[in-house]
Amino acid sequence: MVFTKKFCKVLAKTLAVCAFIYSFQIVYSLPSDLLMYEGEGHTINMINPVVLKGGESVLIKKASPISNKVDIIPKKSGKHKISLSLLGVIPFKTLEVNVKKADTLIPGGNAIGIKLHSDGLIVVGTSEVVDINKNPKNPAKDAGVKEGDVIVEANGQKLSSSKDFANIIKNAPEGIVELKILRNDTPINITVNGALCENNEYKLGIWVRDGTAGVGTLTFYNPKTREYGALGHPISDVDTGIIYKTLDGKITRCIVKDVKKGRSGWPGELVGSFAAEKEIGDIRKNTTMGIFGYLFDKDILKLTKEYPVALKWQVKEGKASILATLEGEEVLEYDAEIISISKLFYNNNKNMIIKITDERLLKKSGGIVQGMSGSPILQDGKIVGAVTHVFVNDPTKGYGVFIENMLNLLENQN
Repeated sequence: MVFTKKFCKVLAKTLAVCAFIYSFQIVYSLPSDLLMYEGEGHTINMINPVVLKGGESVLIKKASPISNKVDIIPKKSGKHKISLSLLGVIPFKTLEVNVKKADTLIPGGNAIGIKLHSDGLIVVGTSEVVDINKNPKNPAKDAGVKEGDVIVEANGQKLSSSKDFANIIKNAPEGIVELKILRNDTPINITVNGALCENNEYKLGIWVRDGTAGVGTLTFYNPKTREYGALGHPISDVDTGIIYKTLDGKITRCIVKDVKKGRSGWPGELVGSFAAEKEIGDIRKNTTMGIFGYLFDKDILKLTKEYPVALKWQVKEGKASILATLEGEEVLEYDAEIISISKLFYNNNKNMIIKITDERLLKKSGGIVQGMSGSPILQDGKIVGAVTHVFVNDPTKGYGVFIENMLNLLENQN
């Protein structure tokens, strides 16, 4: 086949445009800020005409004049800026590089009991009541109370439990209850006129929940601060999906008694027992990336070996492992694989998809089950993240969150 000069020129221009577009896609896929460790460089792909410029604190180095690989090498701790420009002349983006000493954490994998007491009462539903004259009424619904509302006060009293709420209703003059409610974090006031029912009791026709309890997995412990992280996702109300605002909470030792094996359409679960007298830590934050608090005594869980913390740009597709407890209190390491990493959701709790490959775990549980949320993910001798969700239709797979994201959220909320 013979190519004309005109065809060759068009082809060359097309390839140049494609390279230009590809280069800018790479540039704009970069976050506006980048966390790096002292002495650890980061290599990115970059194509002309984009030029990176650092300075004395951050060295920018190309592998060769014709290579599209650029090394970013931090020279000292602190916050530094890298400019990205077209042909080294027209600036169009600035990348802030935060350089710090490498972090280390002790990975968990321990099953823990979780007891959370919410700040306010979550409305899980309203219902009809029959008044003393046998008439059906729905006082709460008629007054405007909705499922998912959070009741924080009743008749001027702050609520700490559903028992408190019941006592306020019982003692309310003529059954009139003034509610202070948070709806989508917006405060509103609602007056509910209770219906007088049998035994001369007033009822509002409202169902509330003040907390929850369950089994999860410890992700990490920081021996320097005594802080821990677990779950990798928030504790939410099972009916409304509302994230509990933490008033008080504790974690306890948990002994795994049984594993209900997962299958397509049903994720399975860890069955464990825990007791209040074995509380080992508190819960101070319930966030989109897990629960955080302070551990009273790390020796109870036999937490000893520290691992370097991987930054999210260091996580890669390939072999990995998870730590989990499937029997008693014994933490074991199981083979897994990170099969994809999502930059589209770089700052939430679904950053990667992990697949269980260990035959022992697949035989025992079918893969990831409820209660394993928080299981630390290890790769290349580093802690890289935590398991967060199981795929209901394929329990061998699940989502994971970057450990960097968990630590950033913890730091920002301190």
